[in-house]
Amino acid sequence: MVLAAGLGTRLRPLTTWLPKPLVPVAGVPVVRRTLRHLAAAGVEEVVLNLHHLGERLRSALGPACEGVRIHYLEEERILGTGGGVRNALGWLGDAPFFLVNGDVVIDPDFKGLLALHERSGAAATMLLRAVPDAARWGAVEIDGDGIVRKLLGEPDGRLTATMFTGVHVIDPARVGPLLPEEGCIVRSAYRALVPRGEVAGLLHTGSFHDIGTPRSYLEANLAVAGASTFVDPTATVAPGVRLDRVVVWPNARVDADVEDAIVTP
Repeated sequence: MVLAAGLGTRLRPLTTWLPKPLVPVAGVPVVRRTLRHLAAAGVEEVVLNLHHLGERLRSALGPACEGVRIHYLEEERILGTGGGVRNALGWLGDAPFFLVNGDVVIDPDFKGLLALHERSGAAATMLLRAVPDAARWGAVEIDGDGIVRKLLGEPDGRLTATMFTGVHVIDPARVGPLLPEEGCIVRSAYRALVPRGEVAGLLHTGSFHDIGTPRSYLEANLAVAGASTFVDPTATVAPGVRLDRVVVWPNARVDADVEDAIVTP
């Protein structure tokens, strides 16, 4: 399941007319990057939940994209990560499944994550990053065996403090009954499972980029592109125009010098 219903309020005004999962990073919509990674891991079918500008997602991706069949679930109101999954349980079935935030720019080891999930016998397995400012993101603390022991508290140094990447594997039989009708899966189901030692965590060592705000979105584009400026091939830049730390979206036109900016049509 790819979570794609959110409003993307922190990324406005970009998300005023485009749902966050469709925002391009180095020319490729975020959700298409996710679908590519899922397909490479052997996933054949995905459910996307829709709310904000959902028809744009449906129109852009169609019934299949990047080799993955897509089933869409409309949400009349935003249900959150927990409520969204609960609403999709009838479609997801009984086997463990991947759950991915639709706005995450990452190259996840899906196969390694599933292997750890099966080895550990966990109800849920989170893909985590060891970062120095874990508390800022809501610390997820794991022990030496990769079991999550503390959630969303202030790290005390006795465990490895990490941040959650928004990628996990879930056993619906054990997590499903704990999901709220509306709300966050971590603050509801995982809070109940962590004291029992039923949530595992795999450390992610690959790339990860936050695109929550226009500033972090700009930085993510330049990092993924590996350049000081990225211009989509369908965009037009007038002769002699200088660009510095700029991302130019598809079909945009630039007629003057620009720096430190995102240029859209």
